[in-house]
Amino acid sequence: MPPGKINTTTSSTKEFWGDLPAGMKIGIIVIGGIGAFFGIRSVWKAIGQARRDKAVNEIKTTTSSGGTPISVDIGGIANTIYQCFYDNDWFGMSEDEEGAIAALSGCPKSLIPDLKQSYKIISSGHDLKSDFQSYVSSEQYATVSTLLA
Repeated sequence: MPPGKINTTTSSTKEFWGDLPAGMKIGIIVIGGIGAFFGIRSVWKAIGQARRDKAVNEIKTTTSSGGTPISVDIGGIANTIYQCFYDNDWFGMSEDEEGAIAALSGCPKSLIPDLKQSYKIISSGHDLKSDFQSYVSSEQYATVSTLLA
């Protein structure tokens, strides 16, 4: 057979795996699957973050607090809240309620409507108040409802 040509008539799994025991073959396949899962999850999270960053595009609002103009990154606050609820671990099975409440408390009351709108954009249509109601305890929600009012 000429060099560089693959002989497909005699290739077998024995040529691919060699003399590895069956347990090692299964282990290699499982480890490869786990690696693929974490790789895909990392890419998925990066794509989601890029989409949210593009959607908000550094939404900044200027307002006055006691006559002094202040600049508030509403998009950053909304993104932080979203990440606390949905993007804070590999499996998405826990939430950082305290982080979300801390981010919310950093938003002036006069800008809450802008924050709700930015959150809806970042989260692909989720409602800020509904997400807080779903993810925080009733005691925490009492604090949140006063901040959102």
